[in-house]
Amino acid sequence: MNYTTAIFLINKNVIAIEALYEEGGKMETFKTFNDFDTTINVGDILVVESGTRHKMTTVKVTKVDAQVDLDGPAQVKWVIAKVDKDSFEKNILQPEASAIEKIKSAEMRAKRQALADALLMDKDELKALPLAAVNGDRPQKES
Repeated sequence: MNYTTAIFLINKNVIAIEALYEEGGKMETFKTFNDFDTTINVGDILVVESGTRHKMTTVKVTKVDAQVDLDGPAQVKWVIAKVDKDSFEKNILQPEASAIEKIKSAEMRAKRQALADALLMDKDELKALPLAAVNGDRPQKES
């Protein structure tokens, strides 16, 4: 008997989740409590037990309430948590992107203003240039 699947026999609230590792495309089955993780859906990202250095990694759900081979050799590990990507994007990524845009805009305004201030010192000479427009002034046409 595969003892990592024994929980499926003694607790009817444990369900199997099939999920895919991004790297290598390996499909694996994991276990979780149905009443604990009722919000897990196909496409969700989960943190699961693994053999990596921190003993956990992420996978993408491909099937919920999958069939389990109780006598198969594969070790069935636990789901640790569902990744709340929506909250992360809403509360972290979007506000950061907005802040970065504001910083870029302020930086551009400051650079334009610094250049305009520097150009004002040579305003009369610049006005004679055909492409010059300092602070909205139109270049003077030659007669």
